[in-house]
Amino acid sequence: MAISWKKAQVNEKSFWRSIYLSDNKNFYPKTNKEEDFLISTSGVLKNHNIDFVNLKNKIIVDLGCGPYGEIMGIKILEKINQIYLKKIIGIDPLMDFYKKEIDLIKETENLQLINAKGEEIPLETESVDVVISSNAIDHCEVPEVTIGEVKRILKKNGIFYINVHVLNSKFSFLSNILKYFDKNHPHHFTESKLEYLLKKQFKNVKKNYSTNIFSNEKMSFFKIIFKKNNENFFKGFKRAISNYLLYVTYYTCTK
Repeated sequence: MAISWKKAQVNEKSFWRSIYLSDNKNFYPKTNKEEDFLISTSGVLKNHNIDFVNLKNKIIVDLGCGPYGEIMGIKILEKINQIYLKKIIGIDPLMDFYKKEIDLIKETENLQLINAKGEEIPLETESVDVVISSNAIDHCEVPEVTIGEVKRILKKNGIFYINVHVLNSKFSFLSNILKYFDKNHPHHFTESKLEYLLKKQFKNVKKNYSTNIFSNEKMSFFKIIFKKNNENFFKGFKRAISNYLLYVTYYTCTK
């Protein structure tokens, strides 16, 4: 949790600059290979039980996509499977920054990139088939408003696939302390809080899968802290603590 949403956005820019625009070795890995994007997106689709074939000719929004989101992996899957989406729309409040400075995603005939907040999505009502949001809703200024906007832009029976790093309920008392360690996030939800927000907007909310972050990264607590060539022990310590307190949960929400 950050002190404010605006400050969190400043921290988010600094985070991505340190990875892609710095010559210094960074604790966080740089993702810029097709294999990396494909593995990441395929994992998200699997955990949401999404068959890529069913996305054919759909209009999809990747909400809070960051510099590559699921978009890069989806474009690769289109080529591999010769199955094309009608349109992919990447939306992020830092999109202009990502396009200008990081420059990973390129607009194409069926790919549009929009600089906008989740609370004010500049798309017509009931114009989208699917919204995917990976580790983004806790970055929003007002998550409840953002979820309402997702519902608005989805067509009847449209689907919202959302995955979030949530706080283990037994550590919920630490939510106000985490803001001093995890400065990119304005919010830290427990699973029950996230479900409450989703069920206020969607008639059908189904939990697909959850896993601890260590399982995803295949690194133990101490390996993260003392990672080989890790030049920043404090970053490693913060990441290890966050990964110990948080886990990833995946939901399918139907309008």
